Amino acid sequence: MGKRRQPMDSDAIQRRDPSTSCSWRTRWNICIHKIPHAPTPLPLLCADARLHMECLQMPSLSLYSSLRCFTKIPKQYAWSKSQIGKPASCYHETYLDAWSHDRTGVRLKFLARCNALHWSGYCGCGFSGRIPLHHIFFDCPSFEPARTSRDARLFKIFQSHIHPENSFNWETYISADNHLKLQICLGKRSGNPVLDKKIDTVVRLFLRV
Repeated sequence: MGKRRQPMDSDAIQRRDPSTSCSWRTRWNICIHKIPHAPTPLPLLCADARLHMECLQMPSLSLYSSLRCFTKIPKQYAWSKSQIGKPASCYHETYLDAWSHDRTGVRLKFLARCNALHWSGYCGCGFSGRIPLHHIFFDCPSFEPARTSRDARLFKIFQSHIHPENSFNWETYISADNHLKLQICLGKRSGNPVLDKKIDTVVRLFLRV
C-alpha cells in the first residue's frame, strides 16, 4: 500500500501560491480568511468604488454619478446605528420611500437623476421632440409659473434650515450655474437630511406639473 497522504496544515496553505490551480473551496477560504499573497477580489472590498467607476464610464450616467452617494453611510444619514459606516450601495436612497404615496413624482425624479427624463413636444423655444432637462428646470418660459412656485418654496426651506454644516444655502443655489442647481434639485446631499427631504418634496411637486 502507498503512503497515506498527510493533511495539509494552515501554514502549508499560507505558503501555497494561490495563483496555481486549486479547488474552488480552497480559493474561497483564501479569500475569506485574507491569507497573505492571496489576490483580493475587487467586489468583496470596494463594491461602492467599483460601482462608481462603472457609472463614470457611461456618459449617460454622469449626472447620476454626481448625485449618488458612493461612500460609507455617515451618522446623520443612517436610519439606525447598524447602518453607520456601511456601504451606501447596500441601501436604497431616501427619496424612494415616497413611492407609496407619490409614485409619479418618484418615478419622474428617478428618470431625471439618470438623465432619462425628456418632455416630448414643442415648448415654443425652438426645441422639438425631446426637450433637455436643463431647459425645463431653468429656462423655458412655458414652465415659468411652476418654476417661480418651486423657487419660492425652496427659498423658505433654505431660510428655515440655516446651519453651518450645510454644504449649500439659498445664496449658493441662486449664484450657482445651472448644472449645480440641477444637482441640488435632484438630490445632491447638503449634509442635513431634513433639508434634503424637503427639497425632494418640492422638486417632485415641480416634476408632476
